[in-house]
Amino acid sequence: MHNLISQLAEQLKKPLPGTSAHILMSPAGRVNTEEAIQTLLTPPRTSAVMIILYPENDQLYMVLIKRPDYQGVHSGQVSFPGGKFEEEDVEFMRTALRETHEEIGVNPNEIEMVGALSRIYIPPSNFLVYPFVGFCKQPPSFIIDTEVDRVITVPANILLDDTIIREGKFLAGGNLGFEIKAPYFEIDNERVWGATACILSEFKHILQLVKAE
Repeated sequence: MHNLISQLAEQLKKPLPGTSAHILMSPAGRVNTEEAIQTLLTPPRTSAVMIILYPENDQLYMVLIKRPDYQGVHSGQVSFPGGKFEEEDVEFMRTALRETHEEIGVNPNEIEMVGALSRIYIPPSNFLVYPFVGFCKQPPSFIIDTEVDRVITVPANILLDDTIIREGKFLAGGNLGFEIKAPYFEIDNERVWGATACILSEFKHILQLVKAE
């Protein structure tokens, strides 16, 4: 398992696909991140998320969370643990570690940093998100915060099964938004779409490269 993590770390040091991977799971007309942030009238807020990986049953598992229903942009959506950058964090990686601890109770000392994926802009909430990949040597114990409805754990290899990619209708911008059609991953009976699906698409690309070695 550590050999696989080492391979992932090496791939994450190389040039990342970014937009070319994001667009595969984006709705039609979505502007790529680097173009979007050049045209913003209001500077984006910044945040960071964590893809936690861990070994179980001789497989590499990953962690997702489902947000509760609320009057907000990301109501009821599946995402990664993470949140808004605070000045005391100093760097985005620390934001991802802190928020992961706050939301699902995984101690930063248990997480070995593997690398980072491409940043991605979320128009409805004006957030620029920095995704990180971390590895826990043991299956983590979760302590769920009120900002999390449930934790979803699945084998990472599920991403390599193209049959879990579907297309559906969603409310962009939450309960007060407008309907769009977008691709999504069907994971554990949940529709994973939007920025989370784009991040997963890039991580899938990295996994494919590692498997091909």
